[in-house]
Amino acid sequence: MLVQLNSGSTPVTPTTPTPPTSPTTPSAIYNRDDYLTGWADVDGDCQDARQEVLIQESIVPVVLSSNGCQVTMGLWRDPYTALTFTNPSDLDIDHLVPLKEAHDSGAWLWSADAKRAYANNITNPLVLIAVDDNTNQSKGDRDPAGWLPPNVSYRCDYAKSWVAVKQTYGLAMDAAEESAINKILNLSQHLVAARSRSGVTLTNLGNLPNQSAFSVAMTSGSICGNLIKVSPSTPITITGSVTPDPQHVGQVVDIIVVAVLGNVIVMKTPDGNFLPWNLELKTLKPAVQGVSLNAPMEFEIIAGALGLRGVLQLFIGYLTPNGQLVYSPDPASFEFVDE
Repeated sequence: MLVQLNSGSTPVTPTTPTPPTSPTTPSAIYNRDDYLTGWADVDGDCQDARQEVLIQESIVPVVLSSNGCQVTMGLWRDPYTALTFTNPSDLDIDHLVPLKEAHDSGAWLWSADAKRAYANNITNPLVLIAVDDNTNQSKGDRDPAGWLPPNVSYRCDYAKSWVAVKQTYGLAMDAAEESAINKILNLSQHLVAARSRSGVTLTNLGNLPNQSAFSVAMTSGSICGNLIKVSPSTPITITGSVTPDPQHVGQVVDIIVVAVLGNVIVMKTPDGNFLPWNLELKTLKPAVQGVSLNAPMEFEIIAGALGLRGVLQLFIGYLTPNGQLVYSPDPASFEFVDE
């Protein structure tokens, strides 16, 4: 297994389809108030578009205010970060294709009613999405050429949704945007991609709760999305993403990667190799040393055609300067099987 994990091959550069594009130059200056001065109560039930999206996207039934008009509690998983929230005040309702982006891509031609309908659309689940407010602010009005979700396991779905919204509303793509989308949407008609499983609720060896989040994604240059099953001969890249607990932001930490295949347990070392690990914390070596932990960060775990067979499980985490190991108790699992 150690030889196989340390082997690799040159990734294949695929030929990808090009989303339809017909760039237009807006002839009117963007004014947000033309689209959204405030969330509208589209169906007249006292719950405006923000509340409707919160109700639709909560994993559990929401708690409403005494008058039934405001959401006061629920459970939301933000796909941009993979973090979960219970307080709606921590969430923004994001226009997946931002209003200014839509305007510059052709919505400047729409009527006033059409602009307001797009801004408050609660029937198309791709238009409005509940996400972490700070992450939404970092996105601003940028398209995929300038911003992608920090949760790498969501990027394929994000790109697909972006294209779907633009096609639904007849909005154009510029060259940089199209190139970024094409880089993500390397479609295959023969293989179906699925999202890898990774832990969301995290802990550390001291069993102390924290607000960190990790995601692990396996991708292939010829397949759109994050795989859970692939041929041993397929060139793949496995990438990890760390969103640290706020109290750890800015600390210099060591990134930890542990892989399990059958009865073999190995740890990734700073030189890129995988060595056996005896499950003792004192012998655990970091995959990456001395990283300033900013929110969020990404790193490559494995790349190439691994030649593995069986189920590969990956745990990732980080070790703080005071010796606190923060990690996901649930591994990301990937299956390598001959087709």
